[in-house]
Amino acid sequence: MSVDQGSLAKVVKGLHRKLKKDLKENGDFATVWDKHCSDRKALEKYTEAMHSLATLEWTKNSPGGRADWCYQVCMEYFKGGGLKMAIEKQQRRVGNKMASAQNLKYTFLFCSWPSVDKKFPLLDVGSCYNPFSEFGEFHSVALDLQPATEKVYKCDFLKLEIVENQCLASNLITSKLNLPSESSITHLPASSFQVVVFSLLLSYFPTPIQRWDCCLKAHQLLSVNGILIIITPDSSHQNRNAAMMKSWKLGIESLGFIRWKYVKQTHVHCMVFRKVSPCHTKDKTTKVLHAPEMLYTRQDYTGNDSDDSDSDGVKNNETRPEETDKELAKLFDELPAFD
Repeated sequence: MSVDQGSLAKVVKGLHRKLKKDLKENGDFATVWDKHCSDRKALEKYTEAMHSLATLEWTKNSPGGRADWCYQVCMEYFKGGGLKMAIEKQQRRVGNKMASAQNLKYTFLFCSWPSVDKKFPLLDVGSCYNPFSEFGEFHSVALDLQPATEKVYKCDFLKLEIVENQCLASNLITSKLNLPSESSITHLPASSFQVVVFSLLLSYFPTPIQRWDCCLKAHQLLSVNGILIIITPDSSHQNRNAAMMKSWKLGIESLGFIRWKYVKQTHVHCMVFRKVSPCHTKDKTTKVLHAPEMLYTRQDYTGNDSDDSDSDGVKNNETRPEETDKELAKLFDELPAFD
């Protein structure tokens, strides 16, 4: 890690630690979050650091970076037969279980994608500088608390209103995502995107419930068979946090997703989830309302913001409380199985 990269990373981790510290002292996330969002100076400093890391430092070792990986995934899924094979696989599995006609209706529905010059509507949350605008295959909408460029809309995604308005959704597509001329967004139409990207977003939040809320909003914003791409930091070896990733998988799938792809890179977990059905939070036969607890990170319990890297100070014996493990074990058995 270069000196510049080290100082930039210190700014990023410093803000994460402050959020966790403030929440621990205050206990009221809404109050802490509102105060955080109003601290423009801190947000600007954070955004500048993230922008520099993404455009100057990370691309040195990974040309194209995470945006290029997301692009390749989208092309494989939408144009390379990935979606077709995923649906055929799901048909075989659910067919063998004698699934109901209602489940089949949503699980195997091939969407009639709205065509915008044959481009895919993509929502990049926590974008900073909208890297997907460089790809001709996407009509990208980028959101961030504190945008680094004019290509990004200012938006608090946790407070974003999802509008159930088909006319608005249609207008969003046919106008080539011609969103309001002002620099901020407070609402978006449901089922209007084929791709939602959370790149290093979920780890920004200090508790599982905010991560859950983000995934729920992504589900509402996606059309059936659209994909949610999640990239989250972890510098440890693949198996160290396997239980955590399984927990994330089951929790997110309980919303009406199926995980389509998982890759552990050196410093991040990369996951792709396909929307297969309506939201399951109202399913009274399961304890899905407790599923937010499943989107935990080690830092939630250790108070350390080290990207789960041993070299950064997280000890191997720092784990979640035993009672949390037992509760999650029960949830594993009660969540709906999609695959």
